[in-house]
Amino acid sequence: LQESTAELARLRNDIELAEELYSKLRRDAKRLFGEDSEIYSVALSGLSRTYLESYQPAKAIEVLQELLDIRTRTDGPDHPGSIIARGNLGIALEDLGEYQQSVNLLTENVRIGEQKLGPLHHTVRSSRGALAISLHSLGKTDEAIQLAERVIRDEIEVYGPDHTDVATATSNLVAMLLSEERYEEALKYTPRALDILSKAYGPDHLRTISALGNYAVNLQGMKHYDEAGEVLRDLYTRLKRAAGPANTQTLIWGNNLAMFCHEIGNFSEGTAVLNEILIQARSSEECPDVYIAIFERNLGRCLIGEGDYPGAHEHLTESMRLLEGAPDHMLARTQEFIDELHTLWTPPG
Repeated sequence: LQESTAELARLRNDIELAEELYSKLRRDAKRLFGEDSEIYSVALSGLSRTYLESYQPAKAIEVLQELLDIRTRTDGPDHPGSIIARGNLGIALEDLGEYQQSVNLLTENVRIGEQKLGPLHHTVRSSRGALAISLHSLGKTDEAIQLAERVIRDEIEVYGPDHTDVATATSNLVAMLLSEERYEEALKYTPRALDILSKAYGPDHLRTISALGNYAVNLQGMKHYDEAGEVLRDLYTRLKRAAGPANTQTLIWGNNLAMFCHEIGNFSEGTAVLNEILIQARSSEECPDVYIAIFERNLGRCLIGEGDYPGAHEHLTESMRLLEGAPDHMLARTQEFIDELHTLWTPPG
């Protein structure tokens, strides 16, 4: 009953309750049955899923390493429970940015998993997907993209072409292609991923909006500016509706829209959007000062484009103030625009 209640809380995305219940189950199982009991491993497994799904990879790694050690000791390294734990540990390491460790672990897990569970088992497929991301993060681009393409084919074979797991695998490939500026290749995939997620979750679900963001970046990279502008404006509107105007992702995509406007010379719209997101950012308890500094800097850039040099000076100066103690490259970037402004206009005094 305790395990079922904890799992129900996790499925309902009540992370705090799921963590509390699984942690209690872990303590009770250890006290009553010992660490090698099945119920103790069940508690660890549920707790690790809770941490993975709530993007707490450091906590997930700690739990999964213990689970993997227990499974390997009690059941052997080739047991399905060991394979699942090893795969999830590799995913958590990838989430934490420990890409080489992730690659090492997931490569082993795919090899063992294919032999013991088959090439299309869910754990083997998820291990391949995370492995592709880690390989790309290590700069092994061609290998990563080939593997990501295989992941899509595998998901289609298992679920058919319209499943959300196909869209997730497709979005992972798109992110790789976009980061390599392989826009034409990416455009073969971005509309399809967006269509699947829109039908499955609706237009305002965050997964749908994330796919819409990929599509916008794709269009902008190909200089399809009319379409890109429409998509970016739609994206910003959806995020304000779905996540709220002060949500960090809303602010980031508002900034992206403003910088798109700057790129095409529509400085007045860029200025209006940045003024809007700065009001929200300053009132938000979650938006870090460094983001506000970037928004201030970009507002200064748009105001330079509009010819409002005193206004640009005010916001660029504020950006420098907020960046005090930031990395040198961030300070240098703002200083670059201040220097550009001073070639056009000399501040009083």
